[in-house]
Amino acid sequence: MNRRLQFCFALAGIALLIAASGVGSFLGARYSHSAANNLPLPLKADTSTKGKTLSMATGSVSAGVEGLYVLDHASGNLQCWILNPRNGAVGGIFQANVLQDLGADKAGEFIMCTGGFVFQGGVGNNAVPSMSVVYVADESTGNVVGYSFNFNRTELNRGVMQNGLLQAVCKGPTRGATAERDQGK
Repeated sequence: MNRRLQFCFALAGIALLIAASGVGSFLGARYSHSAANNLPLPLKADTSTKGKTLSMATGSVSAGVEGLYVLDHASGNLQCWILNPRNGAVGGIFQANVLQDLGADKAGEFIMCTGGFVFQGGVGNNAVPSMSVVYVADESTGNVVGYSFNFNRTELNRGVMQNGLLQAVCKGPTRGATAERDQGK
């Protein structure tokens, strides 16, 4: 009788292990394929790269609108091209020259990157602030400046070409003193 009982318990134990394994696999599969795990994730792929005479960076300007920032190291000219979300064509160009804002008297070695920022409120006339700031640093002086711009989303969607200025929103040295907010001096 003991042997039979032991055999039955062993068989029951094996059956329980198989059942538990099946339930675990079922639950694992259920949770790994749940609706929460299958939601599309928003991709934020801001990038930057530097060559000998040009730097480029991308940044989100608005929902569904990408900006391409291009800096010419020789002239200090910085441009942001925004793309029309309907047809992918250039829908706006915003510009600045970084030499004066960086306190540089000549072209130098620059580095550049973008960062996300949510400015509060609009600026009137259907203009909205960009959701990105482009930061440019002069390697020789250590000075840094950040630029942003306002654009008209409605006009962009209608295909109206926009032009404007990239406005310095922050600047300062990284060597010594601290950065300060540009007051439109």
